[in-house]
Amino acid sequence: MLLAAAPFIIFLFASSSKYLRSLKAIIGIEPGAAAMLPGFLLLFVLVASGFLAARKWSLEFPSPRWLSMVAALALPIHLLLIPVLLAMPSLTGPFIQADFFHSLDPTTSPLIDRTAQPWKLEPDALPIVSKWFRIGLSCYGLLYLFAWLTEAKATGQFRKRCIRAFEVLSGITLFYLVFVCHWGFATGIAVTFRAAVFAYLLAAILGLVWTGLQSFRPTTFTVPVYGGISVLILAFAVLFWSQPRAEYVMVGSTEARIAIAKGTPQAVADLIRFGEYEGGDGVQLRIRSAPDIGAALEQIETVASVSGAFVPVSAHDGRYPVIWET
Repeated sequence: MLLAAAPFIIFLFASSSKYLRSLKAIIGIEPGAAAMLPGFLLLFVLVASGFLAARKWSLEFPSPRWLSMVAALALPIHLLLIPVLLAMPSLTGPFIQADFFHSLDPTTSPLIDRTAQPWKLEPDALPIVSKWFRIGLSCYGLLYLFAWLTEAKATGQFRKRCIRAFEVLSGITLFYLVFVCHWGFATGIAVTFRAAVFAYLLAAILGLVWTGLQSFRPTTFTVPVYGGISVLILAFAVLFWSQPRAEYVMVGSTEARIAIAKGTPQAVADLIRFGEYEGGDGVQLRIRSAPDIGAALEQIETVASVSGAFVPVSAHDGRYPVIWET
């Protein structure tokens, strides 16, 4: 059914700009995605071939034919790709820079230019990122060459440990590329794929735990002990629920951006962003992050693009008119 409907779906998305924009949003295609994708693919091929080659070397029994083929291709792949990536940093630069950018704290990091729209890395940070990437890539290439020579020449425990160490290193790097790093070319696909994999793993773990619990036999103390644990957890829940409610206030005006201090509840910040607060009438507001409450209030006076702030009621000294209080 899906294959039969595929031509119509492709035509629909290709012929309508609105559907095409929706598809881009679903996939999560960010600006500059076309420059990020080649870098990710080249690094993935490089690290995956190294990992599979090390996996083949570590097997103590005849490996599958496909694994032997990959291991045989790993050396020429490394000898070809590593010099190319070192000589042409533009191939991986956009992907590495985007991944490094999203690993930083956007509100406090001095390496981020917050005056640009959208935010980006400071120009001085770009050569530093490129330099350390080239150093890391060179070290990886040398380690692969050492593991390849060890596999061919060494014997005994030394050979096994060296190959195992490179297998772990390349496996961790491959895991990072697939499950951790920022996929600016397909953010939506990355979130969906990772959520599905981790959900299945968690479900498998919970199933094993449940199976193990079923093998236990109840004793005289089973109900009192687990009942006491449940009551204790419930008491902690009631304690947290009964904590005094934090009150916030939006002050200033909505003519420009609203400064929001780091640590403000995301749900409340979204109310301001999308104009869903009382009196907002659905008019979306632009927001700006501030490192702390004092800086949020100070930006009203010092930053031309900021006209308001969202801070706790206790921090408001009455200098600015109140727009909304919650």
